Amino acid sequence: KIRAGFVSQFPKGQIVSMDYSQIELRLLAHLSKDKAMCDAFSHNEDIHSKTASYLFDVELDCVSNTKRDIAKTVNFGITYGQGATALASQLDIPRAEAQDIIQNYHKQFPSLSAFISECIQKAKADGFVTTMFGRKRHLPDINSGNGARRSFSERMAVNTHIQGSAAEIMKLGMIAVFDILKEAKSQLLIQVHDELVFDITDDEIVLLEPLKQALEEAYTLQVPLTVSIGSGPNWQDSK
Repeated sequence: KIRAGFVSQFPKGQIVSMDYSQIELRLLAHLSKDKAMCDAFSHNEDIHSKTASYLFDVELDCVSNTKRDIAKTVNFGITYGQGATALASQLDIPRAEAQDIIQNYHKQFPSLSAFISECIQKAKADGFVTTMFGRKRHLPDINSGNGARRSFSERMAVNTHIQGSAAEIMKLGMIAVFDILKEAKSQLLIQVHDELVFDITDDEIVLLEPLKQALEEAYTLQVPLTVSIGSGPNWQDSK
């Protein structure tokens, strides 16, 4: 509810939220070149529903909200190295069932699994991981004899490559929207993770489409970048 306290400084102005849709999963599809995941994004399919249809062997239009929620948890969890024990705890299911889900996931997205393994092996060899744009993160515990430290570093090897690259694309997007707003009264207020929040005057609403286009074209991936827009009299109502 704190977001409701953020209102436009302009009479009749709007707080506008622009959010990169599932940018980390899109980057994962781009980097891994996994055909199933790339096809889903390229055909503008809901990736969590598509994953659920694979995991539970049901038609896309028969995927329930419950199965979609499970697939969403798996999509984000497995991507960053979540094991069967953690997945079982998060979904409140037996560990054996969670293990079956993970094995089925890797079977359905083989290139994705290979990419994750390659990230970890390269980090072990180099002692660091780099993002798409060359930023480096050292991982001194990637070959540690301490299992907990090593596992954490392995997760960071994948996490940094994906989340770090997503952060860089967001920065490119911010530069692009800054150029559009140079001569405008409207302003970019803040960046929060994959979201940009704008204060737009009522007579500059026409800027929304160019701003959205600039963000979507900030960098070209193998799958499209998409941006969702919400607006309202305050930040909370813009979501």
